[in-house]
Amino acid sequence: MAPSLSAAGAGGAVPMAAAASDEALALARLRLRQEIEFLNRLPRLLGPGLSEGQRETAARQVREIKLRLMASVWADDWGDPDSFRLWAEGGAAADDSDAFDSAKAFYEAGAEPAS
Repeated sequence: MAPSLSAAGAGGAVPMAAAASDEALALARLRLRQEIEFLNRLPRLLGPGLSEGQRETAARQVREIKLRLMASVWADDWGDPDSFRLWAEGGAAADDSDAFDSAKAFYEAGAEPAS
């Protein structure tokens, strides 16, 4: 079996495939973050003619779109996706882990601060 190539020297070496994979994930997240930011600005763009029910439907749809988009770039550094979904749907308290905070920051990117 051939030795694996590494992106770093000995002592903390990272396999090339893992480094490339991490880089690809970071790039994919960067691109996707722009879409998440737009979706988080969308409620401000909706006209005043929408009923409360229409706004709630739009909010549910935006939430589902964001969760599906995030699923395409989910990795262990964001923690458990099922727990995160429960939180996003309002069915669970926020986790206090760094992984959850990182996923939450991505999910809320571009959103107006709560007043």
